[in-house]
Amino acid sequence: MLSLAAALGACAAMAAEAPIRLCYNNALGGADSQHFSIQMLRNVAAKMPQQPMEFVPLPWLRCQALASRGDFDGIVGASYTEERARTLVYPRNAQGNADEAARMFQLGVILIRRKGTEPSWDGQAFRGIVGRVGADRGASSAVFARARGLLVDEEHPNAEAMVAKLRAGRLDAALMSEPQAAGFFGANQDVPLEVAGPRVMSKAYFLVFSKAFVAKRASLANMLWQAVARERGSPTFVKVYSEQQGFLAEGAQP
Repeated sequence: MLSLAAALGACAAMAAEAPIRLCYNNALGGADSQHFSIQMLRNVAAKMPQQPMEFVPLPWLRCQALASRGDFDGIVGASYTEERARTLVYPRNAQGNADEAARMFQLGVILIRRKGTEPSWDGQAFRGIVGRVGADRGASSAVFARARGLLVDEEHPNAEAMVAKLRAGRLDAALMSEPQAAGFFGANQDVPLEVAGPRVMSKAYFLVFSKAFVAKRASLANMLWQAVARERGSPTFVKVYSEQQGFLAEGAQP
């Protein structure tokens, strides 16, 4: 029978050969991303030194596709959609729904427009939109807008390019998360923007895993979801989350 030290050594060696490989939206930054979601998982990884983790930035749709077929073990920061849930595994509560208590964080999505123009969201429906609305490629906000009859433009490489289209009049409005949008407001903007109504939606974002990963390492997946929930409430994470949220969501909680 192996001694405890030998058993732990064997487990550590096994873990070292099988790091958890996670991809994330490269709009959050490159390999040195300081986005709060990546910082959260780095903190989780630091508390689990026996279990290496790798974080790889990729275009969002490619990240989802590769994780869905098992080329990555999971995705950092995916909101729930029925389509994603067909090929990816979310934490579930007793009722079988995505368990928001195990989320990484939550974000509000808002509609922004050129100042003084008509597009708006009144809390129930979009108004005054005759052209296209911008959204990040593969974002749940794009699905939400299409389901309500809007023409959605996802053909831009990043948020800066989408906002450039909006300012140039090639989009009527754009759907963006609050921290993402905050950087595009200010007195020195050539074409000023404004928020076009209340939050369009508030979404929980999760660490989600491939079905292949959960089939092999279900207990580890559950352990990580629990670790994420604990980290979300830590003063360190709450501070960095609040700082990055920007002025549009002051006092927001993860």
